[in-house]
Amino acid sequence: MHTPESDSPSPRPLPEGFAPLEPADPAAIGPFALVGRVGAGGMGTVYGALDREGRHVALKVVHPRHAADPVFREQFVREAALLARVDAECAPAFLGADPHAEQPWMATEFVAGRTLSGHVRELGTLGGDRLLSFAAGTAEALSAVHATGIVHRDVKPANVILALAGPRLLDFGIARDTRDETAEAGVFGTPGWIAPERLEGVAADPRSDVFAWGGLVVYAATGHGPFGRGDTATLLARTREAEPDLDGVPEELRSLVARALERDPRGRPSAAEAFAEVLALAGAAAPGQEAARDRLRALLSSAWTGFEAVRGAGPWVAAAGSVALLSGSSAAVAGGGAFTGAASGAASGAASGAASGAASGAASGAASAVGAGTVAGMSKATAALVAVASVTAVASGGWTAGQLYNGEPVWPFGGQESVAERSVEPERIEYRGMSIALPEGWTAEFVEEEFGVFSDPGPYTTEEWLVLYPGGQEACEGVEWSYTEGATGCRHVKVLGPAGIDYGGEGYASMRESGVAGGQYSFNPSGDPRPCPEGVPVHPEDRARIGQWEREDRDAGGETAAYAEGRAVCVAPADAASSDLAYHDQRLWLLDDRETLVVDDYGIEEFDAVLADARWSEAEEEDTQTVEYRGMALELPAEWEVLREERTFFTNDGIELMDDEWIRVGTDPDSSCTFDDWLDCPYVEIAGPGAISADELTEDAPYYPAGGAVLCSPAMGATATPPREEQTLAPIGERMAYYRVWSMPCMTSIEPNTPLNYYEQRYWLLPESQILVVDDYRTEGLAEILADADLPE
Repeated sequence: MHTPESDSPSPRPLPEGFAPLEPADPAAIGPFALVGRVGAGGMGTVYGALDREGRHVALKVVHPRHAADPVFREQFVREAALLARVDAECAPAFLGADPHAEQPWMATEFVAGRTLSGHVRELGTLGGDRLLSFAAGTAEALSAVHATGIVHRDVKPANVILALAGPRLLDFGIARDTRDETAEAGVFGTPGWIAPERLEGVAADPRSDVFAWGGLVVYAATGHGPFGRGDTATLLARTREAEPDLDGVPEELRSLVARALERDPRGRPSAAEAFAEVLALAGAAAPGQEAARDRLRALLSSAWTGFEAVRGAGPWVAAAGSVALLSGSSAAVAGGGAFTGAASGAASGAASGAASGAASGAASGAASAVGAGTVAGMSKATAALVAVASVTAVASGGWTAGQLYNGEPVWPFGGQESVAERSVEPERIEYRGMSIALPEGWTAEFVEEEFGVFSDPGPYTTEEWLVLYPGGQEACEGVEWSYTEGATGCRHVKVLGPAGIDYGGEGYASMRESGVAGGQYSFNPSGDPRPCPEGVPVHPEDRARIGQWEREDRDAGGETAAYAEGRAVCVAPADAASSDLAYHDQRLWLLDDRETLVVDDYGIEEFDAVLADARWSEAEEEDTQTVEYRGMALELPAEWEVLREERTFFTNDGIELMDDEWIRVGTDPDSSCTFDDWLDCPYVEIAGPGAISADELTEDAPYYPAGGAVLCSPAMGATATPPREEQTLAPIGERMAYYRVWSMPCMTSIEPNTPLNYYEQRYWLLPESQILVVDDYRTEGLAEILADADLPE
């Protein structure tokens, strides 16, 4: 593995999109071990965490200043009580809450994936069966929510995650109980997604959520909302008066979506009706033949493919010390003490309180069960209420377990279903358009690292790959995975992408032509033979067998894989016979069209069936636009906004240099900002000799068009900690450009003595071609776009 030398210990790996825990963060909260920070705001912090079973949890913790506010605590209690009632296939499971802890917390299933808005922005719209699956899943979630007497009130693309197993409706922060007769404090929601009657002061009800659901389907199908884009006043005016724009919505869905977007709520279907209608459109079994939720699962299982985990992908490793906290240590835990006893009488006490409808009954049941002790790091009433999930329990001050534990879900169609009778779908892992069902007990880890010829100075390619391994192996614990290492005693399979194919052969040779298909090279990414894998047969050198690989085509879920099986050279362990060089058996699958390579050094035959049953997403053609500048041609996403301008460039001393053309490319199609207010608009700058000369730019310095620190923009993702700087080379087409990453200061406000934050600036500079590309917003996919550019000979 190619890593710079360092005397400091390696940082704990984090899932994609997570930030490290801060020094003031505890190692555990309630019964959960913290992994990292997912996000933070004025109301509190959301952590990624693990429960005792290793399940991934999103843990919402209230900021101390709000925890001291009785009104805010009451609101938090209501939110937990509402979430505890929801059980839906396409909403995250509620796992528990302790609204009365010193720092109130609430736990839900962690949902990994892109938001709908992020997916549309980065990968395009949904169509065909994937769109029908999306419409069905989100309608099912709303029907389940409405069946429990809840109105969501904030249905929008940013609150839907396209997870590996289906869409998930999130964020019940402003949800409301339909039985709540108190006047609403105002009109809550996001302009463009608020039903028109709400703008006239009518209280939210389930039909206002259905209106927003219709908008979701329009957005998923077309990439824009039903009333387009604009500022708040424009969107509200269109919602009141304009007809929704349904161009691009498939004909089969258009009638249903049009009814959902009726201005008169009485003309809209209920969420349950919309759900049933979409299932019928998708060709699912007719009502009565099987439960609607089973039909949805079948639809998602067959049609929901091609989605990536993204946020949350990678290893989930608990913070140091949290294991002791969760296994019974007496150390203090945020949200309560350590495990001291079991709540033997909890269920009956809390249940009787709930049955009587009195909070005091539940509270007294809790008190009698727990006594003076604390359980599993929770506050005193916590363990007493684990067996019962009820609104009464939440209101009484106890920790409440959700549907994952209580076994008493509420169904939107009136039917009851035993949790034990539910068919358990295997976990599916997505990688490069391939979806595989993970065998029971197996683990998948995503690893991101550099690929290249490490004996050369670079450049190197950073890419993600996947490691899969069966459970029950102590040798798999704590492995620092690298595609160049093969000697671990953990029996595993590697799944690699283009960089693994390009640099996976002996001496970092390509596996494309001389590798699997040609049978000349084993997978051995190293300048020298690697140590032999542990626990597998090792063969002495046999020149008659060298290079004799058996090759054949094999089916991999409908795709043809070039399969090769033979012996790979390795360095024998100390007790091997005579020669230091030896050979071990290796199996390879190369899916050239899919840019995927699978390596098995351990003969794990169970994986053959897994790969044979793989599913593959259809390769979708992304709409693009060609932008030319100084002979360079770029294929940019069609939804990016291109502004080409001629301007006069001056030196820092005010001396006029030249008139020159430059381009700004707005990269956020969801943004309602304009280039007149460019600070809040994520964009990429493409410039030429004018900008390069005016800034006196060389490859050894950042690009300072403003001459100093600018005002921080939320889109920059600025932080108090300077980002890592980098100086290397990266491709623009067939040429290598100077690639630089700089830590740039920005002001958090215009007040005197304001503290500075820092954002990441990266640029690509071709001095001879006089082309400069600058990105201050960490634009996804930009490096790949530039690498595919066309440049003149």
